[in-house]
Amino acid sequence: MISWEIIAGGVEFFHLDMERFMPLKKFYESVDPELLARCCKAAAAYPAPFPLAEVEKTFAAADLRRFLLLCIVANYEHLREYYRTNGFPAGMLEEIRWDLRVWLDTLYRDYDEYGLTPRIFDWECQCLTGVVRQFGRLQANDLHLFFPKLSVWRQPDGKLEVKSAFMPDNPPQPDLTWGDRTINIHIPASGTLDRKECIKSLRKMDEFFREFHPDYDYKAVVCYSWLLDETFKSLLKPESNIVRFQQLGHVLPLAGMDQTAEVRWRIWGRKFADTPAEELPVTNSMKRNVAGYFARGGKFNEGMLIIFRDELPQLFSEID
Repeated sequence: MISWEIIAGGVEFFHLDMERFMPLKKFYESVDPELLARCCKAAAAYPAPFPLAEVEKTFAAADLRRFLLLCIVANYEHLREYYRTNGFPAGMLEEIRWDLRVWLDTLYRDYDEYGLTPRIFDWECQCLTGVVRQFGRLQANDLHLFFPKLSVWRQPDGKLEVKSAFMPDNPPQPDLTWGDRTINIHIPASGTLDRKECIKSLRKMDEFFREFHPDYDYKAVVCYSWLLDETFKSLLKPESNIVRFQQLGHVLPLAGMDQTAEVRWRIWGRKFADTPAEELPVTNSMKRNVAGYFARGGKFNEGMLIIFRDELPQLFSEID
């Protein structure tokens, strides 16, 4: 049985806002304890399937979000034991403990209540089971194979040549191709995207993989994100953190990956999903420029950042 004392322990462990969390106690008391225990166990077994379809039939939308949150919070001892058993630095555990709070604050903006959508619940399961770990400002997957079906070659002028992978007329020996080992980084919404802090994170990742995955001969660090649409270079100042983050490596567009709705959600939240572009609240220059771009019919696509492994020392020299 998952007692309320266990839940309360998780609230403290994940640095959650107890005042916002306490309204869930009445809901907790109404939940079938066997269902909760079974689902908590499933959440800690990621990537094994979670019975989401069953849970969605059991709870309406708001209660579904509450239930999914309980399943994560109740597993705090699992997370602590995972880091202890693997001998990972204590600082890494402290960093990933904050990720749930970051997402809950974002979703509270959208729903005026504490809870997790299925999409973010899946993400938190990955954090809970070590599939995603935090290294200072940035996060990274444990292991990640390059999944775009592309091959990439570096050219003498620093540009990239990109072709569909494994085509018979491709040049030999690409610098990166589908299935190669990489470090896949994520950008949590936990503060400014300071370039030096990002480079510090990259160095922590490299050191971690050398110590704990010494045989993982990764080819590059990669990132897939709405923040990597090169349109931002024309909308933001050259010294903006987003532009400077893109300049950490090589940026390529990902065809067919429309991120327009994602950009709107990330910047303004769910409540402004259908607001005409001309009526979006603009409290800073970024919002003003993006809203103006929307008003002109502009769209955003996902981009990909590639930093080849042998390019990392040059970045590290910026912080030495």
